[in-house]
Amino acid sequence: MMFGNGFEPSGGEVEFSGNAAQTINLANGNSFYDLIINNSHATDKVTVQGGLIVRNHLKVFDGFFVS
Repeated sequence: MMFGNGFEPSGGEVEFSGNAAQTINLANGNSFYDLIINNSHATDKVTVQGGLIVRNHLKVFDGFFVS
């Protein structure tokens, strides 16, 4: 759902999975409802640039998460 300049979810989940470095770039006002981190690489990580807002659940199943 879009409100103004941002994406404002009212439900659902987004999963970042894989086995390589990943970057989440967020503009101000954007958020996730449920965010899942599931990156199996031994040293690469999932990194956030910008302000991270998770409205419901943040789940880190595997990997390194840096916010």
